[in-house]
Amino acid sequence: MIKKLFHDFHYLRDGNFRWCYSDKIYLPLIRKISHEFENMLIEKSSSKHSHISFSYDHPFTCPAPVFLKIQHARHIKQKIKETLGLKHKYYGYRFGIAEVLNLLKAKKTGINCPDIYAIGEVRKGLLIDSYIVILEYLSEYETLSDALDEAETDSAKQKLLDKTASVINDLFSNGIFHSDFSSKNIMFSPIKENTYKVVDFEYIRFLSEPNVSLLAFLLGYLYKKWCRRFIEEKMYDRWAYELIKRFPNTCDDKDVKTLYEQSKNQYFSRRQIIALVDSVT
Repeated sequence: MIKKLFHDFHYLRDGNFRWCYSDKIYLPLIRKISHEFENMLIEKSSSKHSHISFSYDHPFTCPAPVFLKIQHARHIKQKIKETLGLKHKYYGYRFGIAEVLNLLKAKKTGINCPDIYAIGEVRKGLLIDSYIVILEYLSEYETLSDALDEAETDSAKQKLLDKTASVINDLFSNGIFHSDFSSKNIMFSPIKENTYKVVDFEYIRFLSEPNVSLLAFLLGYLYKKWCRRFIEEKMYDRWAYELIKRFPNTCDDKDVKTLYEQSKNQYFSRRQIIALVDSVT
């Protein structure tokens, strides 16, 4: 499956593993991961059915450590669909396939996101069982959650919100909607001013043009996950409405404000979020 989708990558078949990788420097690393894969599942997760992510140190000349995401197709129907290359009714491609495809597309727009070193598929018999994605490990970055937790004054928190506004502007100006835009998926460099990375790209949607309703939803969602733990609601609302007002003719749009409040306070499933995006694009 991956061989058909990532033509610009090198390809390796190693037993039950099929790998597409960006540079031959990663060959020793991916062979080691293939060899240690089952032990990784036992060590890193209480259930091999879980999606797990962790940093992985190694002795090779490529960047160390790297970040691994292991995504398991839980059900037999999922395994068959992945093996046949069939898209999900609502989500399209999923798992590591979607993650890497979306990262590559986002990078072409200029969005700051992790570098992709390799993607592997793990087969059990004839069926795809799991995916492994090897990514840049952002060791010098901290999440927006951590940065807000460390901020001791409203001024420091406002500065972080202003930096987040730049991230949102970059995403929307490049037609990207992040369906899990949580404060843990936005990362800033404490060393390099105004340097950020956005992570977790499996359920990204690409828009033909910016949409104020989706912006309002995203801002409300970001408050719910997890800015509300660190910022007073009034302060956050002032910031959010200022961003919304940048769109023409939206100052008194009750539907936009209602959607903002709903996403701040109500639970939305992934399917509901994707349906919302599809309904306005």
